[in-house]
Amino acid sequence: MKRNRRIYFSFLFMFCCTLMMAQNKIVKGTVTGYPEAEVLIGASVSVKGTSQGTITDIDGKYSISVPSDAVLVFSYLGYATKEIPVKNQAVLNVSLQSSAQDIEEVIVVGTSLKKSDLTGAVTSVSAKVLEEKPVTNINEALQGRVAGVFVSNAAKPGDDASIRIRGVNTINSTTDPIYVVDGLVMDNWGGGFNSVNLNDVASIEVLKDASATALYGSRASNGVILITTKKGKVGKGSVTYDGWVGFQTNAKLPETMDTKQLFELRKDAAMNSFDARYPNATDAERNQFLNNRVMTPYQQNDGSGGYVFAQYELDAYVNNDNYNWLDEVTRTGFEQNHALSFSGASDKGSYYLSLGFADKKGMVEKLSDRKYNGRINADYLVKSWLKVGTNTSFVRTESEIFSDDGVYDKARGANPMLPISEDIYTLNYGGKYDQNYFNPLRTLKIDNNRRRNRISSANFLNINPIKGLNIRTTFSFDYLQEDRFKYTPKDIQESIRYSQDGQAEHTRDYRMMWQWDNSISYDKAFGNHKINALFSTSTSRIDRDYTYATGKGYGADRYNYYNIGMNYKTAERSIGSDFTTSTLMSYVLRANYNYADKYLLTATARFDGSSKFAKGNRWGAFPSFSAAWNVTQEDFMKEQNIFSQLKLRVGYGMVGNQAIDDYSFYTLYDVGLEDGKASYKPRGRRGTEDITWESQRQINVGLDMGFLNGRITASIDGFLIKNKNLLMVRSLPLTSGFSTAYDNIGAINNKGVEFSMNAKLIQNKDFQWNLSANISADRNEVTQLFVDTKAIYNIDDDRNVGKEGNLFIGESRNNIYCWRTGGIAQVYDMDRLKEINFPRTVNPGDLYPEDVTGDGEVNQYDMVVIGSTDPKFYGGFSTDFTYKGITLNAVFNYSYGAKKLSPYYESLISSTGKSIASVDLVDRWSPENPNARFPRPIYNDPQDGETNAYNAFSAGQMDFAVQDASYLRLSSLSLAYTFPSRMVEKMKLGSLRVYTTASNLFCWTPYKGYDPETGDWYPPTRMFVLGLNISF
Repeated sequence: MKRNRRIYFSFLFMFCCTLMMAQNKIVKGTVTGYPEAEVLIGASVSVKGTSQGTITDIDGKYSISVPSDAVLVFSYLGYATKEIPVKNQAVLNVSLQSSAQDIEEVIVVGTSLKKSDLTGAVTSVSAKVLEEKPVTNINEALQGRVAGVFVSNAAKPGDDASIRIRGVNTINSTTDPIYVVDGLVMDNWGGGFNSVNLNDVASIEVLKDASATALYGSRASNGVILITTKKGKVGKGSVTYDGWVGFQTNAKLPETMDTKQLFELRKDAAMNSFDARYPNATDAERNQFLNNRVMTPYQQNDGSGGYVFAQYELDAYVNNDNYNWLDEVTRTGFEQNHALSFSGASDKGSYYLSLGFADKKGMVEKLSDRKYNGRINADYLVKSWLKVGTNTSFVRTESEIFSDDGVYDKARGANPMLPISEDIYTLNYGGKYDQNYFNPLRTLKIDNNRRRNRISSANFLNINPIKGLNIRTTFSFDYLQEDRFKYTPKDIQESIRYSQDGQAEHTRDYRMMWQWDNSISYDKAFGNHKINALFSTSTSRIDRDYTYATGKGYGADRYNYYNIGMNYKTAERSIGSDFTTSTLMSYVLRANYNYADKYLLTATARFDGSSKFAKGNRWGAFPSFSAAWNVTQEDFMKEQNIFSQLKLRVGYGMVGNQAIDDYSFYTLYDVGLEDGKASYKPRGRRGTEDITWESQRQINVGLDMGFLNGRITASIDGFLIKNKNLLMVRSLPLTSGFSTAYDNIGAINNKGVEFSMNAKLIQNKDFQWNLSANISADRNEVTQLFVDTKAIYNIDDDRNVGKEGNLFIGESRNNIYCWRTGGIAQVYDMDRLKEINFPRTVNPGDLYPEDVTGDGEVNQYDMVVIGSTDPKFYGGFSTDFTYKGITLNAVFNYSYGAKKLSPYYESLISSTGKSIASVDLVDRWSPENPNARFPRPIYNDPQDGETNAYNAFSAGQMDFAVQDASYLRLSSLSLAYTFPSRMVEKMKLGSLRVYTTASNLFCWTPYKGYDPETGDWYPPTRMFVLGLNISF
């Protein structure tokens, strides 16, 4: 009987187990971390409420048998735990959010705020995105990545890229934003912000509207860029190396004439001049002029012979010799960047230590930039309520620079008929001596070196006495030492021209900025309500002093600039120095309210007091208000499946600007000595005691959208900015005893729209395709100048109105102003053109300006605004394809509608053959080619004198030479391979990635100069890079 019972219960137990197995299912998947998207090895996967579980393997994969109604719990040290119901899913891929502070928090005004609490127009860029382009500074990495941010790359090594957020919001002041690195407010003085090592950056937030920038009050009118550097992550320590080397070549150079073409151009120009002055000359007279004045070589020793060609040019023409001086001063550029970091963290603290080296050798000889940097970020939880930390960096930069662009500019403009030689002191065309046309090969003997040492440090102490309450104090400083040393040898034309007999120059510049922030913040959640309140104070001070010394006359060049006191021309020694100080005191109040993640309200008030203004005008108040409505959290949106995010934002705020010279409200004097007595002379600018802050009011409306469970996200913002009381320098009558003064007299409006989107087009196990794009448009308009002034003209020393730098009510600040081209005069035009009074001669083949007013006379009243150097719209887009471990990434940026002056191309098409010329001039006007694109060249005979010279208009006097600066650029194309985890594990490594990148592969543009973005002063480059990223 007992035996039968045992058999019965055995069968019953086996039946129940079989039934339970029948209700279980196998669930598989991969566990990764966010935002790095790296697989998590050893992550825990367990069934909630049971002891059943497993861990992920070296590829982050897991497999577990669970009941269909089970809830899986995923956890990993340093990441937030996530619970997911199994339901009917057989595959569950899970991404765990890092719980490290640097992912969700940014440091602003001495305290930490959650990124989700920034309700204004804020755009984030992750470290992964920044690393897609092989560049060494943050501005260049941001190019084309953020809507409303316009970046112009640096033209040459040693220069800094410029950045502009939401167009132009001032008239005289700079448009640069401020940069906040781990809470330390920096500008780009001395390359400050661009000295931050890109490999150390964890994330960047760009604050664009007033509700976001109001935290920084008086310094935020041009936007704010927040940088959070990397910290150690919980888990085992990590060592990471990233390095790349690149080679640079010319991307695009305008094609210029060779010896034969340039010779014929100059010959035609001389004959055109003769024909213009003597239209009734006989063939015999023309031939006589050709033989005697054109084809007879000029004799430099006595000025006899012809006036057009030198003997060496006639020889070069016969032998078809072409000499490329540019090749003699250029080389293949080389760039390298290496970064090594050590990091780790525990539940008590974290550390991040990095070392970096970057080296650029420009394409022009003796133009280079070498950078060494180091960083230590550390924090430690001393007590459960007390945390301390530091973010400290050191950067040393050693640069070879040019004080001007003499070497490159002289070499590219050199005569292709002139034999290359270092022995000649000056270059020439036609054998004519020009004491200012220095031989660039000899100019390379000038040593011009710059070194910078910078230490930046932000050190904090945070007390958390009760839950939600944080008391924080931060002391930060940014110290820069910049030294410049230059020596001009005795035996080059520059020294001879200016009677230097060797010249040494020293400049030493020191700048110390310190900042002390103190804050109290409180967070509280009760039910659906969350509040955050902040009170903060900030005190900052900038001290700068510099000393310069110049000595002339050295017995030998061997000592270079090392002993400046050895000069014998003691009467021509020059020395000077200056000391300046400015301070800023600020108080900030801020409150956030969040109801059920549906409704978010933020109010901010900042009060700033600046030493740049006199007492009674120093303090300014800058309030802001913003609100957001998360529509998808509403009950009526629960059943819809279109939007995964729909958030409406609106903000209004005021910020200021104090970007003027120190002590502008004072009248400054220099002391001198006259007749043995001290005398004081004003520097020329009269002090204005009642100047105060520039004022900016801005309204922003934005919409954030998400579709397909976040696979597609988009944001659109519109803004209107009104700037008034702009600080401008105005001219004073000579009778006042001063030349200029600062006044709050200008106003400018700025409006625009921005759109950005990101899409995960394909996301599966082996293949992913992502796309992102942004487009922005903004327009500024000057609305007020001094009193009833409608225009302010930029007039040079010769009383000519410049094409740039003029201001007009109703026009863009960055306008181009000149005559509009009427065309090239033809024979059939002459009856009409003779009725117009031109300031220069116009005959068939000549350019002429349009009589805009129609009054029969061309003068300054016919000049018009041709366009603006600001684009009508701009932006960028990128895409990446990943198949298993192979990733192809392309980054584009573009700009449309901007006009730009190209001084180089303008000189090429204005050439008469006695300077380098564009091949476009092959299509020049002649009686046989009346429909040519370019006018006839004129090269007057100096024997005719000025009264008989033929004085025609040039291309540079009208919009004929103004360029369309629109472009589409393939900024970078990268191919990378990430080795599989199993292979890397066998190599005892954490990760291994190799990559190659081509930068600036093409640029589609109608611009005829060097580059529509960087201008004409340095060759646009194309770079090819090989790189390695490894961690263990």
